[in-house]
Amino acid sequence: MALSEADTRAKLIDPLPHRRGWTEDLIKREETERGIDVVDGRPRRRRRGG
Repeated sequence: MALSEADTRAKLIDPLPHRRGWTEDLIKREETERGIDVVDGRPRRRRRGG
């Protein structure tokens, strides 16, 4: 069974820093900007949470 990207991270990647003794205050989570759609030739930012 193939894992989704989120499953891969949760099961295989996230545990590694903790095994090395890192705590949550040392781990920075990546934050991405909202997406941009082009509507009628003009860029439009997506609403948050959508």
